[in-house]
Amino acid sequence: MKYCNLIFAVLLAAVGSMGNETESLFQRLKNDYAAEPSIESVNDVLQKLRNDGTWPGITYDKKGDTPIKHLKNIRKLAEGYEHFCTMSEQKDFCGNITKSVDNSLKYWFANNDKFVSSNWWTNEIGIQQEFAAVAFLMWPEISAPLKQKIISQFPETPSRTGTNRTWISELVVMRGVLEQREPMVHLGLREIESTILETGAEGHQVDHSFCMHGSLLYSNGYGKVSISIASHWAFLCKGTRYAFSPKTQDALTTLALEGNRWMMWKGMVDPMTMGREITRKGENKDALGFLPIIDRLASVDSVHSKEYDAWRREVKGSNVLRGCRYYWRGEMLVCRSNDFYTSLKMSSKKTVGSELVNRENRKGLWLGTGVLSLYRHGYDFDDIHPLWDWSKIPGVTSSREYEQSEKYLTNPSEFVAGLSDDNAAVATMEVKKKGVNGKKTWLFVDGKVIALGSDIRSERDDEITTSLDQRYFRTEVLGKNKLNVVMDSIYSLDAVWHDSIGYKSLDGKPFQLQAQKRKGNWKDIGTQRGEESDSLFTIWRSHGVKPKAEKYAYFIEMNVGKKQFAKWAGKNDVTILANDGKSQVVRYQSQYVAGALYEAQTIEVKPYKIMFSAPCLFLLRQQGSELQFVVADPTKKQEQMKISVEKNVKGKAPLEYSANVFFPQSLEAGKSVNVLFEL
Repeated sequence: MKYCNLIFAVLLAAVGSMGNETESLFQRLKNDYAAEPSIESVNDVLQKLRNDGTWPGITYDKKGDTPIKHLKNIRKLAEGYEHFCTMSEQKDFCGNITKSVDNSLKYWFANNDKFVSSNWWTNEIGIQQEFAAVAFLMWPEISAPLKQKIISQFPETPSRTGTNRTWISELVVMRGVLEQREPMVHLGLREIESTILETGAEGHQVDHSFCMHGSLLYSNGYGKVSISIASHWAFLCKGTRYAFSPKTQDALTTLALEGNRWMMWKGMVDPMTMGREITRKGENKDALGFLPIIDRLASVDSVHSKEYDAWRREVKGSNVLRGCRYYWRGEMLVCRSNDFYTSLKMSSKKTVGSELVNRENRKGLWLGTGVLSLYRHGYDFDDIHPLWDWSKIPGVTSSREYEQSEKYLTNPSEFVAGLSDDNAAVATMEVKKKGVNGKKTWLFVDGKVIALGSDIRSERDDEITTSLDQRYFRTEVLGKNKLNVVMDSIYSLDAVWHDSIGYKSLDGKPFQLQAQKRKGNWKDIGTQRGEESDSLFTIWRSHGVKPKAEKYAYFIEMNVGKKQFAKWAGKNDVTILANDGKSQVVRYQSQYVAGALYEAQTIEVKPYKIMFSAPCLFLLRQQGSELQFVVADPTKKQEQMKISVEKNVKGKAPLEYSANVFFPQSLEAGKSVNVLFEL
């Protein structure tokens, strides 16, 4: 009997502990929603409320639209109640708030069958987010019938995938807290954790990029939201039985520090990691929005405090990270230092290059086909996108068409890859899109970009071009001499300097460049409104109409001094070893050889003859008697290949070396492999 009583006492204590921790979570959420509105703003909402529980100026009867402003007004009242009434004796004022919240909620629930948005997100997440604030701030003051109606708006079980599942799982947790249902709280939290773990579906990829809507890189769009929600709950649940597991915490840390952080620079968030959000004004300038996330991550992960401190400084304009990194799942390459940030966004048959969703990104046809972003300052491309000529996106080979009609666009080629090695990187992609075909390879070394294009073909009746850059027109332009640029005029030059960036032809063919005063409106590319106007500098190579086998080769270097430009333009550290339909190979100085091989090839790099038994992307660094290879499989299908090296020695038989390269499989297909020859 005593044993039974002991068990009962232990169970009772455990239940009490669970209840106490759920109540503690309620209080933490309430504190989280607390705001400091002015009494004038609260009074304004109070005074405008009509007797029927509605507000003037809100459209309540538009089909397919939800009057979310109604809920935001109720939220403002709830914030006012929590701020002014919790410890106040203002009975009339506070009583008026309580009655107004009751009245406006009753109106909503009497009519909410009409308030159905054409956007599922508003119906399943947006509405609930507003109700959550009202509930946690005013729960004791809300009548029992209205409490039940509010609770009914929240899901009992998680649904959907990726970040959408994270959002909905958060709502499940909130319902569990409001109803004091501990199993539901656990269910929602474990599902939030699951969306942060590495996956081959939507969400956190094994390379620490973040993909949504199938396989579209979204690290600093949906990925930011997922990290924000997960870090929020990790922070709220710290020190309780609901705390995140070590495995989840590790996944959250690596996703943030090895993914998101690398794709930002000096207060800039790379637009190519934001999907259709590129069409929203100011989005890529919102690096400061990461500060609360960083603070929460640091509070639950003291092991990486130095990294979080450095990230905070980077958000505010400094830089700590240096080097190159390729994300084979997101098909994104980043190289950065204190003086520059460059990125390359590609796409293949396995990924989504561009999306048109909710009328956003209507001109994004060529996004994801080798977009080359060159930053000298964090603000270089701030709000430039309404002004762009979207047929000349930097780095892209394209036609004059740029309007996107399909919801999701891929590049139907399987030959796309990248790899990195410290401060050097190489990437390749075969473009097959909208009647434009071509092969493109890039080598990145210390703020320098060597770009090769070959086998450029099209049957289209419009001009095919490769854009080197399209940026704000900020400084004078130099060719062989200072160029007196006349707006809208097109100039032809084989070496160009602008804004401390040097552009140089490597094949003797000139570039075209133009400065234009441009105007644009955000509504032309998305759903926002507002005009932009400024002057843009565009530099490109024309391949003409219906090209058959066009090619290009050019060199870009960041931070070229104006006084050094003439000498720089005459210097040549680049040797093109091949640039055709079979291979694209380049040598930079005596240190690097890199390229893409579209079939088994033998290349000569004196005194070596190097044989590759299969198509591949490679970077070769020679250091003394060592040949250091980094190799990747652009097809992501091969299991292995063989590299053989033959070294010619004067007066002796050639020395022969070989090594088998085993490529990673499954979710790591496309990841690079290191091979070392000691000769």
